[in-house]
Amino acid sequence: VVVGPTLLLTSSNNVGNCCSGDYITYLMTCDASNIQYTWEREFNSNLEQAYASGSGAKINERIYNYTNTLENVTYNITMKTSNGCQATYPVYATVNPLPEISVSESEVKIAAGATRTLYITDANPASGSITSLRSAIATANFNSLTNELTVNAIQVGYTELVYKTKCINNCVNEIIIPV
Repeated sequence: VVVGPTLLLTSSNNVGNCCSGDYITYLMTCDASNIQYTWEREFNSNLEQAYASGSGAKINERIYNYTNTLENVTYNITMKTSNGCQATYPVYATVNPLPEISVSESEVKIAAGATRTLYITDANPASGSITSLRSAIATANFNSLTNELTVNAIQVGYTELVYKTKCINNCVNEIIIPV
């Protein structure tokens, strides 16, 4: 009878948070040498690819969460020695959704030099910050408690709003500043 070592996963069991569309990268380490690694991501129908698996000491998976909630992911890491000793450990990650916003009006016009308050009708997640991608907007202040967006226009043009929580998404909401 051959008694092998008790295998212990020495890398963290928490990958942490990532944003939808990011890569989850995880390097497995064990307290023994010459280990064969396999992994399986548990089924989650809220992810673009509901199930995934692989082999080798590294997970490098691009992952997409198209819901408006955090999605918890569990990877089951199996380590095996050449003499048949085996152990499986769970490793956890959280995939944040990309934020999205909708402005109360489909086309927003603001005179150059004017200030206007708009209302965010669909903010996902419900709190975050909004900035402008273009110089046409001097400031775009967002109050997540009242869902008010105060926009100060400074020049002719248009802008796209960027809604940022932990993840950043360029939401296509044009604000037009006519001549």
